[in-house]
Amino acid sequence: MQTLDARHIELFLNEGYKNGSWEYKDIGSQEIKKHTDGATGGIFDIRHLKDPCTSEIFDLKSWIGKADDWQPKARITLHAVAVNTNLQQNEGLHVKYHAMRAGADGEVVSIRISQQLL
Repeated sequence: MQTLDARHIELFLNEGYKNGSWEYKDIGSQEIKKHTDGATGGIFDIRHLKDPCTSEIFDLKSWIGKADDWQPKARITLHAVAVNTNLQQNEGLHVKYHAMRAGADGEVVSIRISQQLL
């Protein structure tokens, strides 16, 4: 299983996070029911999608390992984060998306993407 977490920098200072009242909520999932070469996930600040430091994440050849390199690789910039793990033969992936809000209707303070082989 591969998990990518992105959290607001001050999340750990909030009482709702510390006492466990803020929890991750499932916001979606997807199944890829055929072989996939890699498990890749990314989280981007859409306002900075065209910034040079963010666009380097889309140049996969510059940071993803060769096909036989099984070590996870990651790229972190000021406004984006991405992770990739090359996979051996498989039958697909199950991807889950979660978000944690500051209270019932508060802003999103953390995002989690998990990917598990089928």
